[in-house]
Parts: sequence; structure tokens; C-alpha cells
Amino acid sequence: MHKNLGALGDAGALTTNDAGLADFVRCFRNYGSSKKYYNEILGINSRLDALQAAILSLKLPRLRQWNADRACTSSLYSTLLGEIPELTLPYLAPACTHVWHLYVIKSPKRDALQQFLYNRGVQTMIHYPVPPHLQQAYKTSNFLHGAFPVAEEMAKQCLSLPLFPGMLPSEVERVCAAIQAFHR
Repeated sequence: MHKNLGALGDAGALTTNDAGLADFVRCFRNYGSSKKYYNEILGINSRLDALQAAILSLKLPRLRQWNADRACTSSLYSTLLGEIPELTLPYLAPACTHVWHLYVIKSPKRDALQQFLYNRGVQTMIHYPVPPHLQQAYKTSNFLHGAFPVAEEMAKQCLSLPLFPGMLPSEVERVCAAIQAFHR
């Protein structure tokens, strides 16, 4: 499992057709400076180095196909797992698209399912096991368990299945067969 357009280190990009926003972001990402040594606003150091930019520029032309591969894999997951009532699968609204960075299912037996899959050689991930309001960084906000029940449920039940461009249908079928076996 990896980013749709991942670099070899930290990297990021923003696209916009808003010239004002583009100017602000250029300034903000460079210590709040649009002219060297002169800071107009509070900013951060978040510049993309030339090596990462070169890597991403080579990968960018493949992004559309990689996203299409992810969509096909996700569709197969949805088809093969759709008959398991204990699972909640991702929903794609009509007339909408999705880049499928992750394929995340919800299971009330998430931890047992994850261990079952691990024992069968299937790597999964739990993204965001602690909801934001229960993170140490927000302790001073005094949010208690139960303050955001949906976020807490998601943190306890979400499981990301393997998903990457070029994932073979047979690999998806193997993952789904293991999930089906768990639910028998």
C-alpha cells in the first residue's frame, strides 16, 4: 500500500487555477517569504527538493493509469466482498469518481480479522487507530471518550486492504477468499 503518486521521501504538491492561492502557497511553504530573507507572513519550510521533483515528474504521466488500476482493483474487492453482511464497504456515489488511495472496510471484528489475514500472509493496515480528539496533542481540549462516537467507531473498525497499481485479480481473490473464510 502506497501513495497514488509517491516520492522517494517527503514530497507534496498542490494544484490550483487560483493565482492568489498559488502565490500564498508559494510564500507559505518557503518560511512565509516570496523574496529571500524577507518574511511577509508566518510560514513553514515545506519546499520540494529537486530530486523529489524529478522523480515525481517521471511518475506523473503514469498516474492516470495507476488510478485506473486502483479503481479496477477496488471494484473487484467490492464485488467479491459485497455479500458479507458483517462488513461495511466503501461507497461510491453515483456520477462520482474516486482515486482509491486506500480500500478501507469496516468490521466490528477488525482486530481478529486483521490477525486472521496476517496468519495467511495478507498484510493490512489500520490507518488512524486513535481518533484526533483522543490524541495527546489535543489533551487540553478535554474531549472524553464518547465525545465523537462515529470517529471512535471508525478508529476501532476500519481496516485497509492491500491496494496498489498492478495488483493482480488473483491477488485480490486470495485476499477476499481469506476474508470470506474468516466470516464462515
